[in-house]
Amino acid sequence: MLFKEKHMGMILSGKKTQTRRAWKRPMVKVGGIYKCKLQMLSVKYFAKIKVLKLWKEHIYDCSEEDAIKEGYGCKAEFMKVFEEINPKFLKETIKNKESPEIYVIEFKLVEVRCNDCGIELIDRNKAKFTKNFLDSCLCFGCFRIFESEQNPESTKHLDIKQYKKEREIRRKENGK
Repeated sequence: MLFKEKHMGMILSGKKTQTRRAWKRPMVKVGGIYKCKLQMLSVKYFAKIKVLKLWKEHIYDCSEEDAIKEGYGCKAEFMKVFEEINPKFLKETIKNKESPEIYVIEFKLVEVRCNDCGIELIDRNKAKFTKNFLDSCLCFGCFRIFESEQNPESTKHLDIKQYKKEREIRRKENGK
């Protein structure tokens, strides 16, 4: 499943457990496990999720509770982002005087993967990224995942220069 980069931290931290899609038909099945990607044709993925529930609803029926499960603080904040991501869908349905129906996918995180070093964390309930973990793995991918998990609201991720600076500090601290 494709996600925007700003959603990666929300998913990795467990803050985002629902997603809404403007599909004509369901593209996932309940019980299915799907790779979370940032680019459509990429083989790289940052996590795997398991679909727990799937239903159809009118987009404007989204509740405050649902907006929080989407990773946002309130319905207005979520709706603004949904409208930014899906302007063509909303414009066409409103133009045709249709009420925009979307699919709601409720999911849980089952795996986090670093594309740089290949490390996989299967059980998110038992495995958490910590500074100790980063002491043993110094790749940019793991560091980026750690930063996303620590700051899920942040839409700005560390660039390679910031990472190299942090890596050198950790190497000096650990005598590597």
